[in-house]
Amino acid sequence: ASQNHGKAVRSTYEVAAQTQQAILAQNKAVEQYLNLGTKYEAKKEWASAEKCYAYVLQVVNRRDGPGSANGLPALKHLVSVNVAQNKIPEAIGFQRTVVAFTERAKKLDPQAIVQTKLDLSKLFIKQNDYSSAEPYLQQSVVIAQKETAIPRAQRTTTLKTYSTVLRKLKKTTEAKAIEATLAEQALEDEAVANKKDQAKDDSKAEADAKVEQKSEEKTSQKEEKPAEKSGPAVETKASAEIK
Repeated sequence: ASQNHGKAVRSTYEVAAQTQQAILAQNKAVEQYLNLGTKYEAKKEWASAEKCYAYVLQVVNRRDGPGSANGLPALKHLVSVNVAQNKIPEAIGFQRTVVAFTERAKKLDPQAIVQTKLDLSKLFIKQNDYSSAEPYLQQSVVIAQKETAIPRAQRTTTLKTYSTVLRKLKKTTEAKAIEATLAEQALEDEAVANKKDQAKDDSKAEADAKVEQKSEEKTSQKEEKPAEKSGPAVETKASAEIK
């Protein structure tokens, strides 16, 4: 029994060691093929880059299980290279997965969620598929208006894109409501910009006033400087004779 137990333990260790080696090899493969893919992408060798990223996705799924969020970097690259090859339906498929992973993240990032949905909607727009783009934009607008952490520029882009899609779908009333929000936001931005400019002008004027005051103080100090004491008068011949 002891011998059998020893064999079982030894076998377990061997399996664990082999598994560890396999994981290390897979990690290395992921890193190498991601780097290789980016090099091909930089050279605009889209087909080669696509093969590299697809292989990375396979390795990640084999290592971590199907649907692992660790494949997100490869998925994002696959979207880019498919768009570059004008393979929009394939890019949409990958971008849908990117959106799903982003929404299922342990720590939700509203900015990332808005951006991934905006990117997906833009792919639908490329195909003139405004009906498919609308719900993603609607969700993005809700998040963008609710979350204060969303950058102003991202919120504006989302609203403008949504307005354009609504116009294409002949939803004029909804489009006007979004455009009114954009107009209000533009006024707010202008007011903030004016305040900043005024603050700069006030700061500059204050600095100039201080410089001028210092200059006046220096001039005043020079004018108020007491005259130098003269030495004893030299007695002239005439004054001596008078004495």
